[in-house]
Amino acid sequence: MSHEIELIFDSSVSQDVQNCLRGFLRNMCDSAVTALQRQFQDYELDACHNLQGHHSAAYLIQADYSVTNIRIQCLSIHRSKLAISYGPQLKAQLQSLGSFKVAAQWHYQVMWGPQDKGDAEADVNDLSFDLDASLATEPPSFHVNAVQCTVGSVEFKFHGGALSAIYELFSHIISSKIKETLNSKLQEEASKLLQKYGMTSNSEEMHTKAP
Repeated sequence: MSHEIELIFDSSVSQDVQNCLRGFLRNMCDSAVTALQRQFQDYELDACHNLQGHHSAAYLIQADYSVTNIRIQCLSIHRSKLAISYGPQLKAQLQSLGSFKVAAQWHYQVMWGPQDKGDAEADVNDLSFDLDASLATEPPSFHVNAVQCTVGSVEFKFHGGALSAIYELFSHIISSKIKETLNSKLQEEASKLLQKYGMTSNSEEMHTKAP
């Protein structure tokens, strides 16, 4: 799916500044999105993000569960909107919207009873990256001040094994916990990429300068 970029210049931004920044901002945005998508084509979260928990139900006295090998796959940014204004310095607000898939493995152990395992997957269709940045024109540069990642609803489906239906009974609990983990990890990795490409104050060199 192609990446659509919408540039919105406030009336306070002169035509000369718009002409100076237009091509630079499109190239910068395309580069950042390409790097982000490449990073999360098939990204496995560290083992520290594995989930372990305990579940009780009327017909299952005690049971332990785990969700491991959590992977972010096929992240795609569909649309980016970049708004540029003065206030009082030249600044930009970037919002990128996209989607991705999550895959994992589950294990279930009923105390004094059976155990089972299988696969789990989820489609996440409401992913958002929001950046606040400062701009300069001589030469054109883009400096990120803050980045925030928001993951929308995550609804897991569990497959394989006779007990996969049991997981569905409390999938909302697992989905909520994994959503928090995904939010944190995506924001962390996005910040690292911005630093790597010289777009934050922690970088030694600005790599997104216009040619």
